[in-house]
Amino acid sequence: MIRTWISWNLEVKMQFSKTYRADDLPKPVSKALPLGKSDFAEIIESNCYYVDKTAVIREVFAYDQSAVLLITRPRRFGKSLLMSTFKYFFALDPDLPNDNSYAKKLFGSLEITKDVDFCDTFLGRMPVICLSLKSIESSNFSYCVNMLAGQ
Repeated sequence: MIRTWISWNLEVKMQFSKTYRADDLPKPVSKALPLGKSDFAEIIESNCYYVDKTAVIREVFAYDQSAVLLITRPRRFGKSLLMSTFKYFFALDPDLPNDNSYAKKLFGSLEITKDVDFCDTFLGRMPVICLSLKSIESSNFSYCVNMLAGQ
């Protein structure tokens, strides 16, 4: 059905239907775009738009038997967000190692949770070391090593 939206204060005519008052229509959900954000939890908790790519987790870790995962994509293509998604999916809470409620909250409505066995096995159950080289910039190697050690 094609809809023509005029204004919330005016009447709206829906093609192939009758005329409705704007107050009768559902209010649009306004979400922010996650511009410049590459932290999965920040995007989910701030109710930003998120394209659900969590099925990739299962593809990579359940079916792909490679020893190394190399992700090569151009800049601004979502590599850091994907790594952050992996981190929040697998990472256990060091203070409460048997409690994965935070991970369940983050991933609760996403595609990966449809695979219950996979989530029971891996969701919030692994120690994770996450390093990002994205903010390390210098022409001096020893300075770069010191910056990396500070993460």
